[in-house]
Amino acid sequence: MKEEKLNIKKTLKSIIDGTYPKEIILKNIGFILFLVFLSFIYIGNRNYTEKIERENIKLQKEIEELKSEQLTVTSILMRISQQSQVESLIVKHNLDLINSETQPYKLLVKCQK
Repeated sequence: MKEEKLNIKKTLKSIIDGTYPKEIILKNIGFILFLVFLSFIYIGNRNYTEKIERENIKLQKEIEELKSEQLTVTSILMRISQQSQVESLIVKHNLDLINSETQPYKLLVKCQK
């Protein structure tokens, strides 16, 4: 037990000093390269996710702006489509239109079989 602790301390000291045996490094080079590859994948995935999140936030803001614009345009359209507004616009633009004095009526057509 005491020997294992000494061995671990020697290994840690040799890693920190830089005197770690090259044979062990060469023996595990495949695993070390695999870990480096995984870290690159992890970093790339994180950057891609952050990019998508920024784009998502940008699109949400654009949606909110378009909703408010749609409400504004709808309210303007409702206001100018009122009969009194239509009459004032006709007068303002000097159109040769007059308001009908007869009420509208429904045409009924009987179908023959």
